Formats: sequence, C-alpha cells, structure tokens
Amino acid sequence: MRVGNATENNTSDYNGYRPNKGIKSQYGWLFPAKGQKLYEPKSTDWKSFATLADFQAATGQETHSREVDFDIFECMTPADTAKPYAVYHVMDINFQLKPNGKAIDAGLVISAVNHGFAGKAPDLGAHELGAPPLRCGPRWLTWQPFYR
Repeated sequence: MRVGNATENNTSDYNGYRPNKGIKSQYGWLFPAKGQKLYEPKSTDWKSFATLADFQAATGQETHSREVDFDIFECMTPADTAKPYAVYHVMDINFQLKPNGKAIDAGLVISAVNHGFAGKAPDLGAHELGAPPLRCGPRWLTWQPFYR
C-alpha cells in the first residue's frame, strides 16, 4: 500500500492488506506536517514501513486494519508468476470468506451498505459470510454466464 496525502485531514481504516513476499517496504506514506497548508512533496518525504504494525504505530492510521492472505477465501489461489499470460476463469474463483478467517467481523458499519451483517460486525470485503453471493450481470438471463 502506498498512500499520498495532500492534506492532514484524512483517515483510512478497516481494510485488509496482503503483503507481497520478499518486499522490504510493504507500506508507503506521504503526509504533510501538521498545520502545513501549502505542500510540495519531495520523494524523500515518503516514509516506508515493513509491516502493518509499524505503519499503524507511526501514523495512527489503519488501526483496525489487518494483514490477510488468499487463505481467507473459500477458493482463491495466487496467479502463477511463471505463467504471466495464463487465463483464469471466474467460475474457478470463490470470493466467499472462510468462517474463521481474519476478515470475519473485522469491518465497520456503513449506513445503507452493510447494515444487515451477521455477527459482531460486518466482514471485510464485499461478501458477508453466509450471505448469498452478489449477482452480477443482466438479471434477465435464465442461465448463469461464465462471468458470474
């Protein structure tokens, strides 16, 4: 994650981040000094952090966010970097969350968006555990297209 801010008035929280293996600087942060009104950032103003915990401690941002991986989903595997032109079929991917994963009950209530959650809090992401999958595409189709 790399976030650049032009003003001190912002916040970010309740997100899930998947760190990239072998990368030293997982989180980047650009932020003006408190009270600074005109801000012309320099490349040296970027702060880098190896872990989400380091980022949280230094910035006060993302305090409820967590690091997650593909294993929070029912059927999600990373792309094979040895096959950069491989085709992945949506039918083979399942974004439903696993019952005991880090994303369960880790979200924030957003009025009129996720107010019907189950559990202590909404889950991170677009799919609430136990809820029917979101239906995308034309509603008039009587068959399930491959891009469901």
